Amino acid sequence: MLVERFARAVTRLRVAVVPCRAFSGAADAPRRLPKLVVFDLGGVVLQSPIPAITKFEAEAGLPAGSIFAAAKQKGDGGAFPRLERGEITLEDFLPEFGRELSEAGVVLKKDVSELFAAMEAGFAPPRPEMLLAIQSLRAEGIRTAALTNNWKRNSGATLPASLASTMKLFDVVVESALVGLRKPDPRIYSMVLEKSKVKDASQAVMLDDIGANLKAAAAVGMETIKVDDDYMQALAQLESKVGFKLQEFVPGTISVRSHLNIDTAALSTFMAANSVPGDGAVSRIRQFGYNSQTLLLSCPVLPCAVQGVANAGAPAH
Repeated sequence: MLVERFARAVTRLRVAVVPCRAFSGAADAPRRLPKLVVFDLGGVVLQSPIPAITKFEAEAGLPAGSIFAAAKQKGDGGAFPRLERGEITLEDFLPEFGRELSEAGVVLKKDVSELFAAMEAGFAPPRPEMLLAIQSLRAEGIRTAALTNNWKRNSGATLPASLASTMKLFDVVVESALVGLRKPDPRIYSMVLEKSKVKDASQAVMLDDIGANLKAAAAVGMETIKVDDDYMQALAQLESKVGFKLQEFVPGTISVRSHLNIDTAALSTFMAANSVPGDGAVSRIRQFGYNSQTLLLSCPVLPCAVQGVANAGAPAH
């Protein structure tokens, strides 16, 4: 069986696989977990576009924030909101947006097309900690969705081809340019809930880097987490809501179920007494599936062992 082969592989890599029944204590009280976690892309899963915007404005001889401040003057009928709703393509948008900026007194020393090229390039690479968190959530049975304001080209393309593998991590993807709605329109939050088959908005958590988008999500009943430059703080908040570590994912495993309530001190003592591979206190514990009582362990002297297993053909969830 795959799990048995995986167990043999990790033992060869000196990551211990041991029975857990003898180390179980009283079960923790059950907790109500979210059914869905919704991620914005730019500034959350992907890099923030703000540095690219700030750099372009400086090179174009403009104060920071002036371009999109001018765009807001046109309101919801302006070129940028229409771009994000997919009413016009990027190619049609650029000259119209340039005219809007000129009318607002924003004189550019560079072509505005360079700004959007820099923003697209600046999204890469995806933040690995976010990718790991998404995989961890799915392994635990929590659905994941991407909800993004974006744009499309004349070709119909919206996201760069380089993001294809990232987008496959999500159960649901909602793109503003394809659905004709953009954040913070409350209808787009209702849409992602419906597509994710979550009826109770309070069972969903939204991560975004823009306060107005989070305010709208909260208004439909979703829990929210603001993602700032230190995005690991946002992941720590998410961990507190879901009740398990988001950076310890190993393909083919889940976090240890609360009813097992493993006594790690007793487990470390058992390993030392029985010459189980590993040296020192147990630093990570994973479980092979919901009904398994076999554990995957790693110790301080084996910091790369789990990653080695993941790259050695372990079964993916």
